[in-house]
Amino acid sequence: MRSFLLIGLLLLNAIQYVPSPSSALPTASDAAPNPCCVPILTDLRGNVVASNLTAGAQYVIHVTATNYNPSSDMNATILVDVRDSNGTTTWLDWQTQTIRPNETVESGMSWMPQYPEIYHLKVFVLSNLTSPQLLAPTITADALVG
Repeated sequence: MRSFLLIGLLLLNAIQYVPSPSSALPTASDAAPNPCCVPILTDLRGNVVASNLTAGAQYVIHVTATNYNPSSDMNATILVDVRDSNGTTTWLDWQTQTIRPNETVESGMSWMPQYPEIYHLKVFVLSNLTSPQLLAPTITADALVG
């Protein structure tokens, strides 16, 4: 498990966004939205938690991804990296999905912050884990845990 986590962390540090014809970022002329959104935290009952997170409590990180291509499926691995205030990855999880044309899917990943501090969440939408290409710009958000 540790070696796989280490490989995953090395991958995250090496990945750069390289647009391809199927994953190019929109220009002002076509103005297609970003396929990924800011992560939303909820408690286990589904209530959105925007502040006052508690160390040791379990939360769900929700991320949606949309395939704006009208004619082909999009294979996507949604990866969430949570780092502490020192920049150390404390939690890493991902889900792989095939998203049909013009479809939006949601991924929910369980997370339990261990200590009170500010955590930095990074969301990556990758083509896969074996030879990853970013399909969208990285999304970041902070979570204050008391």
